[in-house]
Amino acid sequence: MLITAAAGFYLGSRAGVDLRLLVHTLLGTALVAAGTNAFNQLRERDVDARMRRTRGRPLPSGRLSPRAAGAFAGVISMTGVAYLAVAVNLLTAGLAAVTLSGSSSSGSCRTSWRSPGSTARTTARAGSPCSPSRTRTDDGPA
Repeated sequence: MLITAAAGFYLGSRAGVDLRLLVHTLLGTALVAAGTNAFNQLRERDVDARMRRTRGRPLPSGRLSPRAAGAFAGVISMTGVAYLAVAVNLLTAGLAAVTLSGSSSSGSCRTSWRSPGSTARTTARAGSPCSPSRTRTDDGPA
């Protein structure tokens, strides 16, 4: 994500790269991306609890409450958007907010690899564009 943001920043720079502005852009983007990833972990906790590979993560194992994870995700996401608005510009902040709202509210579809040589099994969540009739977890049919 940050490499893509840096590449886009470079390509959009007309009079050379402003390193200060680049650092601010990457910091705000990192906060929003981290919040989005935390929201994804929150959304995937039930599936993660059923999979041997992921059931020991903090949310599925109960070491971290969903409320605390949601608060953390919301705070760092909104901090990132606010930081982008103040330190970069409103357009960048708005695009980050739209991306955040789309990724936080939509379902997800992921492919998990059990072991080398095994087939990919796709897990779909509610609202996902994945076909529910073709979904499986690592432990069997969804």
